[in-house]
Amino acid sequence: MMVVDHVLIVDVEATCWAATPPPGESTEIIEIGMCPAEASSGERGSRRSRC
Repeated sequence: MMVVDHVLIVDVEATCWAATPPPGESTEIIEIGMCPAEASSGERGSRRSRC
């Protein structure tokens, strides 16, 4: 059995539309966020983000 001490939480933000994208547009990633967390307590480490 593998025990996990820490996890890495990743959040990806993207452009999107309720229906089909408008002509000439496509979904693209606009920001990625990451944050390490201690598995047992949920305590977060420092957050990082790239736009």
